[in-house]
Amino acid sequence: MSRQDEVISGEIAIGCGETKNLEPMAKVMAAFQQVYGDVHFTLYTGIADDVKERIEQGTLDFGLLIEPVDVSRYRCLRMPWKDHWSVLLRQDHPLAAKEAIEPQDLAGQRLIMPARLSVLTQVEAWLGRWQDEICTAAFMNLSVYNKEVLTQNGLGLALGLDFNFTLPGLCLRPMKPAIENGSYMVWKNNQFLSPLLERFIEFTEAYLREHYGAQGGE
Repeated sequence: MSRQDEVISGEIAIGCGETKNLEPMAKVMAAFQQVYGDVHFTLYTGIADDVKERIEQGTLDFGLLIEPVDVSRYRCLRMPWKDHWSVLLRQDHPLAAKEAIEPQDLAGQRLIMPARLSVLTQVEAWLGRWQDEICTAAFMNLSVYNKEVLTQNGLGLALGLDFNFTLPGLCLRPMKPAIENGSYMVWKNNQFLSPLLERFIEFTEAYLREHYGAQGGE
């Protein structure tokens, strides 16, 4: 059977964290389905460690992983956008008057911190010597909405990625110096790939290059 005669159908399972790069990935998925109408997607949301484990177990075909993350064991495509960190706080909080939040501004504040260890380490490095001056109100995994509800109800200020939308009464302020994270689409190295998965990788790489000028595989 020639490559042109291959039937491209079935399921593609993708695991991802909460990242702005889901938007270009969603455009890829929609464009792929326009060409291959018998393909459907399953999307699983989880932190990078969880997604990587499921890729190793074979329950996910691809992962959309946010830095900091070790992708040395995978084939990967770099996604086009960077996610930027911000402080989520109530509009009536005194720090809302600032254009950007610096580590020393958070001394004495109650913070909602990331639970993923590699990300927490990144945030603690940003806080520097001021990390001993903050109070951790909660550790959180994922869910932008849940984080906003906790902040809205006064649990603390939340450190996390900026998605440019908030619940009423809240605002986002960039962190200074800035923290930004890239993302990768990854899949297992040295594994057999079905015609469906091979075609999706080729399609994704071509689409990102055409529409975003994204780098190729690594």
